[in-house]
Amino acid sequence: MTMRRASLSGKTALVTGAGRGIGRAIARQIASEGALVAVHYGASVQAALETVRLIEEDGGEAFTVQADVRSVAEIAAMFEVLDKAFATRTGGRDIDILVNNAGAGASLSIAQTDEEAFDRVFSINVKGLFFVSQQALPRMRPGGRVINISSLTARGQMMDRAAYGASKLAVNSLTQSFAQLLGPQNITVNAIMPGLIETDLVAELMKNPAVVDAIVKQTALGRTGKPTDIASAVSLLLSDEAGWITGQCIEVTGGARL
Repeated sequence: MTMRRASLSGKTALVTGAGRGIGRAIARQIASEGALVAVHYGASVQAALETVRLIEEDGGEAFTVQADVRSVAEIAAMFEVLDKAFATRTGGRDIDILVNNAGAGASLSIAQTDEEAFDRVFSINVKGLFFVSQQALPRMRPGGRVINISSLTARGQMMDRAAYGASKLAVNSLTQSFAQLLGPQNITVNAIMPGLIETDLVAELMKNPAVVDAIVKQTALGRTGKPTDIASAVSLLLSDEAGWITGQCIEVTGGARL
């Protein structure tokens, strides 16, 4: 990936869960368009540093920040670090772009889902997104962008991911609530609902050719998705041309289950 254009030049961004997969692809895409990117990670500093290395190799600018998004105290502490990091680099603490990507999956049937698994999914996917947003929104400049990474499972059609799907349906609801709140500041808030994307989150599923083939056969474009497919959709929503789009939950699935 190389620097493509400077459409986001002078802007700042926070991408949560940016150490791998979709988050890494989004962070690289935003940086390639000129934004200074804060690469958030929860546990693996090595993965986050690799994202930064790739961004810098592409000619972009980035740095890491850490927090377990299940903890409101850690989120608050992260934003104190973020304020200082942005101030050092830009002279202010303002944020232009927030991508809530950090998430946890649970490929468990309803019967197999115990309290610990249920709480983990909701504490990361919903609680984390809510309180990261709560901290970020007062720091966002007018005309900013918030993008939440949801999932096609929010449709509620996958019994082996019921808790996960329910958490992503909550993400869609929060997306619309935040869009209403931030509209007067000309800040747009949208959610992207990926289909099957080749990431660590679905590594076990990808080992089952029969399952993957069945999903591909139900997908209009006849393939699984790549993290860059989602990053490209994020780029579209960050563009000036997308300034009239807000409160939307957009499926980016290659035409899955039409």
